[in-house]
Amino acid sequence: MRSRLRGVTPGATALRPGPGGRLLVTRTPTLEAPENRYDVIDRSGTLRGVFRLPVNRTIVGIGPSSLYVVTRNEVDLQTMSRHVWPLGPGARDP
Repeated sequence: MRSRLRGVTPGATALRPGPGGRLLVTRTPTLEAPENRYDVIDRSGTLRGVFRLPVNRTIVGIGPSSLYVVTRNEVDLQTMSRHVWPLGPGARDP
């Protein structure tokens, strides 16, 4: 039996809770957009922003005011860095 979904790429692969009731939706990389993309959705389901990271960087954790990103270099050495979440605790979406 043939699948009707053959050649179809799923739109999202993972969900991560973020601060202030936001949700990060990990998008599936494609040939046209190979970077790691994360859509930021608020409680009402509105797209509030997009994080685009190079293919060697991945969000591995989310704190109340920070994103934790792992970067792989050319010999697969991994380093973690912390980045300020654009909207910190108590901040409101525009």
